Amino acid sequence: MARFLLWPSVLLSATLAQALVVSSGGSASRLRQQRARMALAATQHVPAGSSQRGERAGENAVYFIMGGPGSGKGTQCARLVEHFDATHLSAGDLLRSEVASGSEQGSAIAAAIADGQIVASETTVALLQAAMAKRRGPFLVDGFPRSLANLAAFEVVLAPCVFMLFLEVG
Repeated sequence: MARFLLWPSVLLSATLAQALVVSSGGSASRLRQQRARMALAATQHVPAGSSQRGERAGENAVYFIMGGPGSGKGTQCARLVEHFDATHLSAGDLLRSEVASGSEQGSAIAAAIADGQIVASETTVALLQAAMAKRRGPFLVDGFPRSLANLAAFEVVLAPCVFMLFLEVG
């Protein structure tokens, strides 16, 4: 059984969680997905009186998708990307890609992982920042932050997250 825990608690939480677990068929499913889209749009901040023609509201919004290995982070992110035109960034994929590049930073990442340490916040945040600069948001960041230090570093360099979705599978 999967549970969805959201932080902070907002009206969007229950609606979005419903959208994550519904199948793509049936009128009830479509209604839930439509409600979730409307709720997501409501969380995207547009300054009063501004018109953003050609741009999506909340384009830089960040949503953290958390959970243990095999909890469905990637699966749920794929569903959210499909329905909400968001960009999925996996912290683990970015780290593995950097290691595979053979760069000096990749070697440092590999050494930290081999020692069983969490990669330095600054390193992971820099990789996320570079990936975000190349893509359009809103952003679904999967598998990050892994600590409060990660969260603090991210929010100092980039922006606070809109909310965090924690997937708990039991």
